[in-house]
Amino acid sequence: MRAIFRGMLFVCLFCASIVLADGASDALKARLARATGRERVDVLNELSKAQWGVSSDETIAWASQAVTAARSIDYPAGEACGLRYEGVGYWYKDDYKKALDFCLRALAIYDRIGDRQGMTACRSTIGTIYLNLDRFDEALKTYQDALAVAQQIGDQNRIGILTMNIGTVYLGMKKPADALLEFERALPIVRKVGSKLDILTCLGNIAGAHRRLGHLQEALDINKQILDLAAKSDSKVRLADAMTDTGQILGEMGRPSEAVTWVQKAIDLATKEDLKRNLTDAEQVMTAIQEKQGDYRSALAHQKRYAEVRNAVVTDENTRAMAELQVKYESEKKERQIQTQTLQIQRQQATRNLLIALAALAVVLLIATYGLYHAKKRENQLLERLSRTDPLTGLANRRALLEAAARESQRMQRDGRPYALILADVDHFKKFNDTHGHDTGDQVLIEVARAFRAAVREVDLVARWGGEEFLALLPATTAAEAMPIAERVQERIRAVEIWRNGTPIRITATFGVSSTGADADIDECLKRADLALYRGKEAGRDRIVA
Repeated sequence: MRAIFRGMLFVCLFCASIVLADGASDALKARLARATGRERVDVLNELSKAQWGVSSDETIAWASQAVTAARSIDYPAGEACGLRYEGVGYWYKDDYKKALDFCLRALAIYDRIGDRQGMTACRSTIGTIYLNLDRFDEALKTYQDALAVAQQIGDQNRIGILTMNIGTVYLGMKKPADALLEFERALPIVRKVGSKLDILTCLGNIAGAHRRLGHLQEALDINKQILDLAAKSDSKVRLADAMTDTGQILGEMGRPSEAVTWVQKAIDLATKEDLKRNLTDAEQVMTAIQEKQGDYRSALAHQKRYAEVRNAVVTDENTRAMAELQVKYESEKKERQIQTQTLQIQRQQATRNLLIALAALAVVLLIATYGLYHAKKRENQLLERLSRTDPLTGLANRRALLEAAARESQRMQRDGRPYALILADVDHFKKFNDTHGHDTGDQVLIEVARAFRAAVREVDLVARWGGEEFLALLPATTAAEAMPIAERVQERIRAVEIWRNGTPIRITATFGVSSTGADADIDECLKRADLALYRGKEAGRDRIVA
């Protein structure tokens, strides 16, 4: 979730800009060769902006040249723009302290020269830095101040962006209803003056707010628009995000097979295009869907894949860090004269760089080890859960229920409150297998399990006891108190419809209810429940006997 939230921030901050193509960057470089004075500063800043989302180092390098050139000719607006763009570069590097420092310096210049449009843009960037740091109150105030100025000067494009940013703050503050209002205010503005990326972003924000509010169908409908727009705009990153979001929504709607299909499409696209962030997001969502469905083996496989991709990202970062250190060392080495004193300085510099490289490598290895540790911990948790879960229904198995019953027996001996058991057996289950096949029999068991889960209380534990038998453990409950719960389960099972060859299959079950005696003996309690169930079968099935 954290990665998805950061992706929304990324687009909200920079959706006003259109990323320049390689040809445009080449044209800017050609202009730079001829430019002088203020025009040269402006071109340097444009080259910096062209690298947003492409290369943080290039973003910083071009902006730094612009700042130096602007200072040499006393051009404060160009200097402020360059400082802000340097802050953007460090934002891409997740170095929020430096990003904030550069943007605050830029804001001071804009304020001094009275450039209100520059102040608004700068405050928008500062607000997003605060948002990344989870400093929501500061982010909200910064965005609102910037929005007030943008409205005064009539900057419609900035108004749309800032309105979306305010909505994103409300999402971070877990206020999806307030967020939705802001995003819906922004949408007509970005449709009128924004780019396709603006529209995609706003629609994605609206869908995200609807999903958090439980408006799953609205979120799904909007996401279909996003899928179509993303495909037409050839935005692979946004398309993969939309596929993952669609799968997550469908999973929450209880449509697991469709959810798996969409998330798998996202995984395939991200793998093909080498979109590592999208791939880790999709693998995390797929893990959650499979785990919710009780398919812990598939969940474990996707969790392992997530860990592999994450470690690959760490490895790439290590490679880049080492390469940058080497380039820095070689450039410094060439600049020094070949003399005895200079050679000593070079050796000291080489030693320092080596220590920095070793320290960087140690940090990278620590991060990788930490990721592997958590992946292994998750794997062990999944395996432990698998050992206590029925693989067909996703309910607890016999082992898990007996362990819980032992704990309840100990509690009963302390406080004297009994616990109850509800034992259920699906009526005529063999007929379903013989008439319609074992797939139908499995579906019957799955639907009965869902009925049980929906009817019992949150504190109760339901297990598949064996075959077509189910057993519910009700803590601190008497047999009389368990009867209404058994009746709710019975009604939900009766309401299940499974269609085969155009005909619905009716499902019923017989129930035996009992509670523990003074000895808190689970075996005796279970025998009484079994005897009650037997009497219910003898009396004609589809009934509850205590």
